[in-house]
Amino acid sequence: DTQLLNYLGAARAAQQRGDWERRDFYLQQAHRSMPEADVAVGLTQADLQLAQGQLEQALATATHLKQVAPRHVHVLKLLAKLYRELRDWERLHELLPELRKRGVLDEVQLRRLAREVSAHRLDSAAREKDAQRLQAVWKAMSHELRSDAELVDRYARHLVELGEGLIAERLVTEALDARWDDRLVKLYGQLPGRDAARQLAHAERWLKEHPHEATLLYTLARLALRNRLWGKARIYLESSINGGAAVEAYSDLGALLEQMGDRDGAMECYR
Repeated sequence: DTQLLNYLGAARAAQQRGDWERRDFYLQQAHRSMPEADVAVGLTQADLQLAQGQLEQALATATHLKQVAPRHVHVLKLLAKLYRELRDWERLHELLPELRKRGVLDEVQLRRLAREVSAHRLDSAAREKDAQRLQAVWKAMSHELRSDAELVDRYARHLVELGEGLIAERLVTEALDARWDDRLVKLYGQLPGRDAARQLAHAERWLKEHPHEATLLYTLARLALRNRLWGKARIYLESSINGGAAVEAYSDLGALLEQMGDRDGAMECYR
C-alpha cells in the first residue's frame, strides 16, 4: 500500500550495506511506483549520493530537480550545499538571490554565506591576476559586505598584490574613517601609499580619538620609519610597547636602536 515509502527505505538500507546497484534499482522502482513523486525520489537520491561523496552525481540530480521544481525550498537548499561542497562560488553567488527570496536560509545564515562567497570570489580574481575582475567583484557586493572589515582587509591585500596600492590605501582610509577596526589599522601602516608624509599626517589625526591604542601607535611608528623620522618612530614604538603591542614592536625598536648606535638598548629589545 505504501510502495513509494518502502522503496525509498529499501534504497537507504541498500546504501547502508554498500550495495549501490541495488540502491539505484530501488530508486528506479520508487519512481515507477509513483511518477508524480519525482521531487521526493530525486531528493532522496541526491541525499544518498551526497552522503556517499558522489558530489557530481548529486549535483546532476539536484540540477534536474531545479528544472522540475524551480521554487522548491529543499531543492534550493540542496543545490546551495552542493555548490559549497564543490567550491563553485560563482554558481552559489548566482543562487543567493533565490535563496533569499524563497526564505531558504534565515538572515544570519544568508549573511554568513554571502560573506564566504564574496571572500572566495575575491580570492579567485586575485589568483587569476585580474585586477579589473577583482574590482568588479568588489563593486557588485552589497554595501553591508563592503563595510565588513575582514573583506576590506582581504580586498586591499589583493589590490596591493596586483599593483593597485593607491586604491587599497584610499579604501582602507575611508573604511577606518567610517568604522574603527584594529586589523585595518595595522594594515594601513603596511600599505605602499604614494605620499608617506600624508599617510602619517592622516593617521595622526586618528590619534586624537584613539590616544592610547597600541595598534595605532605601532602603525604610526611604521609610517614614521618610512618617513625617516627616527625620533618620532622611537617614541611611537615605545608608546605602543607600553600599551601592550605585539612582538613586532620590540623587533622594530631593536632595529631602530641598533641603527642609532644604542646596541645595549637594541639587545634588550631583541631579548
